[in-house]
Amino acid sequence: MRVLKPILLLTSAWIVLAVVGNVIGHLVFETAWLEHMTQKGLSVAAVVIKKEPENHATLTYRYTVAGTEYIGTGGAGDDNPQFDEIGLGDEIVAYYDSDDPSKSIAGNPWYDLRRNQSGAMFTTLVFPVIPMAWLIGIYVLILALTRRNRRLEQLNSV
Repeated sequence: MRVLKPILLLTSAWIVLAVVGNVIGHLVFETAWLEHMTQKGLSVAAVVIKKEPENHATLTYRYTVAGTEYIGTGGAGDDNPQFDEIGLGDEIVAYYDSDDPSKSIAGNPWYDLRRNQSGAMFTTLVFPVIPMAWLIGIYVLILALTRRNRRLEQLNSV
């Protein structure tokens, strides 16, 4: 039972940290919004109005929904040509949120969702590693100090 208790505590801590890592991963990688866009997003032709190679190869594009013009930003690739192959005035594919047309994404949101779900899964698996290393280190230190104190007590009682 002495060995089982620390194992159960560390396993419980790992599970809690994995859940926290999962939540953080899904928030950081915006998987809920991308999931929403795969279900509610509608395709629209957009026109590139600005290219920012120094800003993670960001494209700024203009698109029109029901007579209202909107501006969006995003990346190239997937459904669209690569960044270097796109010029100002070129048409790209964007998807806008049918519930709020001011929100959009360049290209099919399915591609970003797949990539970001992988990122969220990675966060779920990796997030607990450093805190667990600390917890195990603290446990080993406490165990070593406890054993040392017992030995000192034994030596002092003789």
